[in-house]
Amino acid sequence: METFQISFNDVDEAESNLLAQDLENTLEAVLPEGAVTRKKRNSKTQDFGGTLVLVLGTPVAIIAAKAIHEFLVRNSGASIEISKDGDIVARNLASADAAKIAEALARKS
Repeated sequence: METFQISFNDVDEAESNLLAQDLENTLEAVLPEGAVTRKKRNSKTQDFGGTLVLVLGTPVAIIAAKAIHEFLVRNSGASIEISKDGDIVARNLASADAAKIAEALARKS
């Protein structure tokens, strides 16, 4: 199992929370239960969190990548960053970057 974090580029906390909720719903519809959780950027705020944490095995990484791509198509202008173990593996991904999303989620430690 690999753990990834997805955050949103160039948006404030309120917008990040809305986008995270939408992406979380999209991913929960296709991924196993417990594979997606939300994390706060700032522990002192009362929001639900604008960063998503994904725990994925290789077989579902492609399913997750397709769902993320569909989310980005629906939310044109949204841009994400994917990190793993604190290292950024992909930055400024938008709907045109389907292959890069899949590549980022398929990376092994």
